[in-house]
Amino acid sequence: MRIIKTQQDLVVLRLAVTLPVELLLQVEEYLLQLRDEQKEEEATEFRLVGRATS
Repeated sequence: MRIIKTQQDLVVLRLAVTLPVELLLQVEEYLLQLRDEQKEEEATEFRLVGRATS
């Protein structure tokens, strides 16, 4: 079992030819989707930091 944490981990798996390319592409697409969703959540997250209170 491998743990994928970074883009480099995907590159290593691709170079090692341990999994079919189609599967790696699906995993990479899924991880990119998760990253994009996280960015969207961060943009709409309520924060008090940097806001002056009177």
